[in-house]
Order: sequence, then structure tokens, then C-alpha cells
Amino acid sequence: MRGQYVGGSCTSSYTDFESIESKYYLQDAPQHHMTMAWIMHDHGQLNVCYILCEWAMSDMIKSLYRGRGSGTFNNLSITEQLQLLQTDSDPGLDIIVFWETLKCLATELDVTADSHTNSKDVQRLLYKTEDILCRLSQRVYKEPARWYQRVRREDSSL
Repeated sequence: MRGQYVGGSCTSSYTDFESIESKYYLQDAPQHHMTMAWIMHDHGQLNVCYILCEWAMSDMIKSLYRGRGSGTFNNLSITEQLQLLQTDSDPGLDIIVFWETLKCLATELDVTADSHTNSKDVQRLLYKTEDILCRLSQRVYKEPARWYQRVRREDSSL
């Protein structure tokens, strides 16, 4: 039977499997993106860090969006982002501004700009991204074992 699993009592369709697979991808992707961002930082590929941070943020926000049962994630308006990210104790504006800034940095990269990019500034950006990912993951996942785990602890000399 095309579109159905064969064997056992499983009758899920391939599309069900794909949605489960994408759910687990979104769960693990921010961790992988940030691990790679720190590796790129250590190798002096600072502009790549912007892209990887933006991907990590986007995947975590997609997880939050899907967790609310909101359907397929498309480009969200600022109003939709506010509704998604605000809580009683956090208006979510800092996350939106940071995410939109990351998008701009990631899309407006200039190859020659890497020579003007300061490693300490990118390091601060990586720590800030991890702070936000930690906050958001606690809203996405109930179990602490699934929360985002920092790749590095913040350096007090920054």
C-alpha cells in the first residue's frame, strides 16, 4: 500500500512520519546550530555565526509556534510575533528586536566585513542568542531534559 507503513499494527501515513521527524529536527536543530556557531567563532569565521544564530532562533520560534498548535509556520508579522512571544511577565519585544537584527545581519553579510567584525562582539551575540534560546525552550518543552543546553558558559570578562 502506497502511503502506508507495512507490518505490525502501524497505520500512520508517511506525512505523519514527516511531521514527527520535523518536530524532532526542530527540537535538536538550535543546539546543533549553536554548537556549529561556536566552532566557527573559534576558527575565525565570524560572519557565519550570524547565520547560524539566526537559524537557531528561527527553529526555536518555529517550535514554539508549532507547540501552540498554530499550524504551518510562515513569515510572521510583528503583531503575530508579539502574540507568540509575549507572556504575562515578558513582553517579548527584546526577543523580536534581537531576532529581526539577526535576520538583517545574516542576510546583509559582506565578505569583506569579516575583517571589521570584532570577535568579542560576536561572542556577546552568541551568549545573547543562547540566553534567549534557554528562555524560549522552557516555554516550548515541559521536561527539563529537552530544554536548550548552553554550549558555553558566559565569560565574565565580556
